Amino acid sequence: MSKQSEKVKTWRKNSKSRIIDSMGGKCCICSYCKCNNALSLHHLDPSIKEFGFGAIRANCKNWESIVNELRKCILLCNNCHSEVHAGISIIPIDAPKFNEDFADYKSIK
Repeated sequence: MSKQSEKVKTWRKNSKSRIIDSMGGKCCICSYCKCNNALSLHHLDPSIKEFGFGAIRANCKNWESIVNELRKCILLCNNCHSEVHAGISIIPIDAPKFNEDFADYKSIK
């Protein structure tokens, strides 16, 4: 694997960890937090969605753009995310939102 590929792979892993930390670190419905790969973001209002977070895996975005999108989301495990879309589970009214302490990329390591 090339050095550039390794850098992108590391960026993706670090960015996902930072995103999860900034959103409370666990599913806002069931508190699942065992595996970062099983956590995803859910846009509260899909009509204002500028990009999906799967898209940043292919085309890296700057942290400011990511933060702007995170402010529109909540963190769910994949199971609860599917249940929300199926109308089985309801998002708690007090679901944690983006922690603004993470807005400046350099402020938190």
